[in-house]
Amino acid sequence: MTRDKEFDVSTFSVVEYVGDLNKETFDCHNPSINNFLYKESRELNLSNLANTTIVYDNKEKRILGFYTLNAGVIEFTRRNDKFVRHTPGFDSNTMFADGGNQTYPVIHLAYIALNKEYQRNNEYRYGTQLLKQVFEVLICDIKERIGFSALKVSALYEYVDFYSRNGFEYVLHTPETSQLNEYDMFIRYNRLKEVIIKS
Repeated sequence: MTRDKEFDVSTFSVVEYVGDLNKETFDCHNPSINNFLYKESRELNLSNLANTTIVYDNKEKRILGFYTLNAGVIEFTRRNDKFVRHTPGFDSNTMFADGGNQTYPVIHLAYIALNKEYQRNNEYRYGTQLLKQVFEVLICDIKERIGFSALKVSALYEYVDFYSRNGFEYVLHTPETSQLNEYDMFIRYNRLKEVIIKS
């Protein structure tokens, strides 16, 4: 696999979004996501409920994409607990001593979206680059300040393959859940670096 071309830091800026850019510079073909960026994200930032970051194309004077992160949890039963089975340091006898469900702290990828002008670009694969930017923020910044076990996302059906290719797995996938419109998926913290190196 060839490595993705990197964002040129002289061309793109990565900054917190505070509602100070022209809304006409972003359209991802999804009105509800567009509306979130321009009408809801700033208030969530100010109230500390979520934080939205944009990647801005300085050359074209438009938003390439954005992502929104907040704190969350992920819950497993003993039978389907993937952390205990695959993550060093977790002991099922300790974690499930009371026989109930176990919750783990995660970072929730509430939104991630790419401007339509950058979609389906096989040379730069901007969607993958944007997701890698999230991974790098988690590894280099957030992990230094707060403990978390994974990055979680509620993936729309049409994007499940994209997340799977980038290291995510289902929280729970059974025949009963195979016809949903979206799926809870996660990638463990210790896999983030692996995905960045391989991409």
